[in-house]
Amino acid sequence: MILSRFSKRERSLTIATITIVATVVSYGFVVEPLISSWSRLNRRIGSMSLKLERNYKLLGRGEIIEERYKRYSRYVKPLSSEEEEVASMLKEIEAMARADSVHINNIRPHPARDRGFYEDFIFEVIADADISSLVKFIYDLQNSGNLLRVKKFTLSAVSKQKDQLKIIMLINKPAVKPLTK
Repeated sequence: MILSRFSKRERSLTIATITIVATVVSYGFVVEPLISSWSRLNRRIGSMSLKLERNYKLLGRGEIIEERYKRYSRYVKPLSSEEEEVASMLKEIEAMARADSVHINNIRPHPARDRGFYEDFIFEVIADADISSLVKFIYDLQNSGNLLRVKKFTLSAVSKQKDQLKIIMLINKPAVKPLTK
């Protein structure tokens, strides 16, 4: 054997070197991946246990949540189809604009966004109005019985007329999906 030709001191240094190299290699390729995998699994278990706790709390309050869902869903109940919902919202927005002296240039419906238990219907409205009519229009939208909300709007001055503003706004309305069991 090769170690038999070495002196006692060289043998002990060679064995110590081999032991250190084997320890470092086994730590880097075995122990470290096991530790990182174990800590990653512990973090995942921790997050899952928090979700489980939250879900148990929700299950305990299930009847209360369902009762509230039924109570509020009648305010945002969708019509029989998405097209009818869009048409009724367009009609309501146009009626409010007419009543508040806001001139609508264009209304563009966006695709409905599925949010799980409800859908968001979004409209982009381009209009002209003076500031007082605009404020009244936004107020009427926000206080409508159909939960219309102005999510985003941009104002710019119309260069020809001093008191006229060009408005681009996004209006949305939530519509609850029917409760299924």
